[in-house]
Amino acid sequence: MSEPTWKRLLEEIKEQCVSERYADRVASRVEAARGGEGSLEREVISEMAKTLGRVTRRLTDALERLAKTGRAVDAAADADARAKLVAEFNRRRAEAVKARWELLVQREALGFRRHEDIDACYPVPPRRRS
Repeated sequence: MSEPTWKRLLEEIKEQCVSERYADRVASRVEAARGGEGSLEREVISEMAKTLGRVTRRLTDALERLAKTGRAVDAAADADARAKLVAEFNRRRAEAVKARWELLVQREALGFRRHEDIDACYPVPPRRRS
């Protein structure tokens, strides 16, 4: 099995820092201030988790707005109001599809290659017609 993406990223960061002028002095001070070896690794993993959390939150928010608009479409009695709500539903659906794609891209960048759980947890409903 290949090395995790975060480990490769960490090595690249370390290699880049070592190649820069005065990096050793700066690195020793930063590591001493942060608790030594492993702190950079923890920081990289923490940032990766935060980024994944933000992208997931955007998707769940988009799906909640979509569901709310879907309920409004179902409750609409007037044909004109329903047509406007269907257009809004489809626009919100496009936003949800984009947010889902962003989550998949973020997961791929972090080394996750299987997305069946995303399909099950975050289904996007089909487009609606007026």
